[in-house]
Amino acid sequence: MESIRTFFKRIFSSQKSKEKVKVNFLKSFKYGLNAFILIALVLAIVVFANVIMVTFDYKIDLTPGRIFSISDVSKKIVASIPAGNKLEIYGMFDNVKQKKNPDYASWIELLNVYKNESKGKIDVIYKDIVTNPKLYKEIGFNEETNDPKNPPVLIFKFDKKSKVIRFNDLFVALQDENQKTVGRQINSEQVFSGAIKYVTSNLTPTIYFLEGHGENLPEGNFTELNLAFENNNFSKNKLNLLNISEIPKDCKTLFIFSPKKDISSDEKDIIVKYIKTGGSLFVSFSGAIDRKVTYENLQKVLDFYGLEVKNDVIAETYSDLIINDPKDSFLAGISSVEINKGFEGQPIQIINSRSIFVSNQKIEGVEKTDLISTSPYAESTNIVTGTKTKGIQNIVVGATRNFVQNNSKAIVAGSTELFSDMVSSNYQEINSAYFVNILNWLSNVDDDNIVASKQIDNYTFKLAEGPGVIILITTVIILPISILFVGLFVFLRRRHL
Repeated sequence: MESIRTFFKRIFSSQKSKEKVKVNFLKSFKYGLNAFILIALVLAIVVFANVIMVTFDYKIDLTPGRIFSISDVSKKIVASIPAGNKLEIYGMFDNVKQKKNPDYASWIELLNVYKNESKGKIDVIYKDIVTNPKLYKEIGFNEETNDPKNPPVLIFKFDKKSKVIRFNDLFVALQDENQKTVGRQINSEQVFSGAIKYVTSNLTPTIYFLEGHGENLPEGNFTELNLAFENNNFSKNKLNLLNISEIPKDCKTLFIFSPKKDISSDEKDIIVKYIKTGGSLFVSFSGAIDRKVTYENLQKVLDFYGLEVKNDVIAETYSDLIINDPKDSFLAGISSVEINKGFEGQPIQIINSRSIFVSNQKIEGVEKTDLISTSPYAESTNIVTGTKTKGIQNIVVGATRNFVQNNSKAIVAGSTELFSDMVSSNYQEINSAYFVNILNWLSNVDDDNIVASKQIDNYTFKLAEGPGVIILITTVIILPISILFVGLFVFLRRRHL
């Protein structure tokens, strides 16, 4: 017969076992419930985030240079699209097939950003020209101007105006001093915003380039300058004064771009008549190399503003400002004056420059402003006398002259090459933007809509389709599942603790 002590001991032991089981059960339930709540919470957050992303099409641009985003300036241009007619953008390619091409994919994505930003004022239409051969005629593109090596990829059309965007317009290869490609300058936003600005504007200022004296023209070695015209709603024309008696009425600014010889007396008279009626003038030179070349008639035009181009060449002697040999490629400073607003104190690259003399003589109605000057260590060498003058040299000068009923503006630059492709990639953007700034001032265009290019350094790499798919599956499917199984294994091992 079981003793009383043994009986009670067994009872108490059974109760303790039950209590222990109960405690273990509650502990396991608590941990399991916490784990379940955490998993449910994470899944809910993921689902909610995806619903928000899909519903509102929200994306974050983490690319270098933010090539899938548009600036506030571009948003302002889109907002200014007139109501009524829609802006149509024709993509001359199959957008589904071309999504595998990174260049086309970036344009498609960026056009979607413009379309969404426009709030219904922009339509993007993709039609492959191969399967729609009549498309050129339908949208008014002259097929005879087509270049197979540089085909049109986009056409912006608004009302009766259209703008053709070619493949090579959308990026420029960046090279170092050894002509080695080090990256790309992406012009897509700059070009797209410029095209919108062009086709939706009621007025397009016309710039005339004087020819007949060996001048440089923007179609030559001036890629950035040419893009500045196209992307900021300026049209260009050439002008030969030997065949006409006056400068066209629609001329906003007359460019005399690094002439190799002087203008004639008759041409001088035509230009003087033009500036007296309020015309604007841009005259630039290159560093003097031929002592026999003088500009007597052109100088008579500059005399109206109290400016003189000197027969010299400038070199910098301060080593920190010299970019490369020869010493005539150097950095100069943009002065803090009203014309230079927004560019004050920034360094700008100067190449092969003369100096511009600003006369102290008082001329009624004339105001002169030094815009770009060298350091005090620069040196001017007169190529006729060999005389060297050390000190601050004026490179770009602005002037206005008030006549009886009209106001004329002029910019005189000692360097044409500061706007050329000879400028290094580090300074191309500032040089180009500064050119647009003074062009707007000359043309009386109150416009701060300068869209900068985006530089993409050459540190990315591309994967073939096979390895790319493997990496995609690994990162999106295998890796998350592996983490889930590891978490489940740890949970099962620790749930009895």
